[in-house]
Parts: sequence; C-alpha cells; structure tokens
Amino acid sequence: MGDWHPKVGDTLEDRWQVVKKLGQGAFGAVYEVSDLRGGGPAACKVEHMDAPIHILKWEVLVMRKLTKAGATHSTRFLDCGRSPAGDYVFLCMTMVGQNIEKIRESLPEAAGGRLSLRTVLHVGMETLQGMRELHDSGYLHRDVKPENFAIGRPPETRRVFVLDLGMVREFRRADGQLHRPRESAPFRGNIKYASINALRQQEQGRCDDLWAWFYKILDLTCGSLPWPPLAEGDIYAKLKGMADGKEKIHKTPGKLTRNAPKEYKEIQEYLSTLEYESDPDYDFIHECLAKICKRKKYTPNDRLDWEEGGQFHKETQMVPYDNRC
Repeated sequence: MGDWHPKVGDTLEDRWQVVKKLGQGAFGAVYEVSDLRGGGPAACKVEHMDAPIHILKWEVLVMRKLTKAGATHSTRFLDCGRSPAGDYVFLCMTMVGQNIEKIRESLPEAAGGRLSLRTVLHVGMETLQGMRELHDSGYLHRDVKPENFAIGRPPETRRVFVLDLGMVREFRRADGQLHRPRESAPFRGNIKYASINALRQQEQGRCDDLWAWFYKILDLTCGSLPWPPLAEGDIYAKLKGMADGKEKIHKTPGKLTRNAPKEYKEIQEYLSTLEYESDPDYDFIHECLAKICKRKKYTPNDRLDWEEGGQFHKETQMVPYDNRC
C-alpha cells in the first residue's frame, strides 16, 4: 500500500488541515485537524480503502444518527469524505479528554483502583444517559468498559462521552420492531464486563449493555470484581468458564454487591428481570444512584476526582487525552 497516510499540513475537502498524528494502526490512524472555516480543532479518523474490515463507514452512519438526534454523550459528527487520491476515507468529529480507565490507572496505589464514590455516581449517571441515547437510536454498544468512556475537554470536563462505536449493532428495524434474536451470536465485548448471556454467545439486547455498565460501575466503586480467574484453554473454554463463574456468584445472595452501597443490589435485582425484548427503565436505575447521593448528602457542586479541588486532581492531570476520540 505504501505510505498512504495524510501528512502534517495536508488539507481534506478544503476544510480540514492536518495538525499532528495522534495514533496509528495498520489500516487506519487518528489525527488532530484544524477547521479552516473557524470551527476550531477536531479529531479525524482515516481508514484505507483496502482495509479488511471497513469500520469507519459504520461509525459514520451511527454517529450521524446520534448527532441528528441531539445526543449529548457521544462525540459529534462534523464531516466525512474521501482523500484527494481516493485511497482512504475520513471521519471528523469532536475531541474528548481522558478516558475513565486511564484516570483510574493514574490513582495512587492506596486507592485500590477505586474512584471516590461521588465521582463513580457521577460517571454512572453520565454513562447511563449515554447508553440510553445510543439505545434510543436503535443501537447496542456491545463493548461497554471503562476505557470506552471519556470525560470532555474543558469546559466540558463533567460530561462523559461514549467512545468506540466499532462494535455497535442495530437491534431495531426502521419500523420500530426488534430484530429477531439469532439462535447463536459470535461473542462481542470484554470478558471481564460482558453479561452472562454475551459470554454464552446468545443474542445481546439492551439489558446486556446495562449489565456491562453495572459491572463497570461496581468495579470503579470496589476496585475489582469477584470473578474467578480466566480458565485455561481456547476462547470458548474461557467464555464458558467465566459465564459459569459469574452465574455462580449471581446465585449467591449478596456476594456481587457485598462491598457496594445497598442500592447497587436493587439495580442488580432489576437487571435480573430483563430479557432481550425488554425496554429498560433507565429512570429507575438513575433513581437508585440518586438515592445514594441523597443519603450521602452529596451535592452537584462537589468536586469530581479529576477537577481542581478533587481527591485525585494532581494525579489525573498527568493522564493524556484519549486519542481514539
């Protein structure tokens, strides 16, 4: 293929001037670009036309729909097109700040991988809204984990954005009806955060995104999850072993949420009632988190860990911005 990547100073569509490269893979890369029409800096993903799997086209479709719907917790679609030579396509979008996993990794050892509860509840509410917006647009994320959420850049550092739409799947047809679930579905997601259904390679629904969201919030609260070690063997043995392990823990009353606020058990019990076809009650889940804030006497003005005056402000300021945008 040769060196097909855009160079610093190149201009795309007479609008986007390449400022610097942020990251690169075999068939794609991410750049910071400047909007020559006065729109400020933006992120630009590029993908070679010969890439074995064309993810960018799908991301454009989903991001456009989310932007048109007024979603506030996804990066905003700005532009897309093809290079002058026609050897790659590009997608321009708004930029984000640090991702949640990198923020957690920056914490001192004494924190035990735990964000402050006030910060976790904020992240939980923000990311729940992000999931709701994605689901309302007819898509499942299927890879919910801390590194796929990032805070905004100043002045939007309290907003948490959903990242990485490369594995999203449409679950609803244009007429509003749900797609019929497949009898078996290839595993998509992260073994640590995936639902039991996903690990058993069953069709994922909105409830499976929410289970992964819940495990993520529980992990940030407690610093770890009570799962067994990964089984030996191939990927199928690992999936089965983790599914069996999670199921056993779920069947042991109180074990999963033992070290978490009592309202987490309410969320767990509610999620256990959901099936593929279920339309989740996001308001109920949000209210469970809000009850903790009320009980702990938290206020909207409380500093978050990464903010000036926050518990881990100094450590988190060293975390670089997420380059995937």
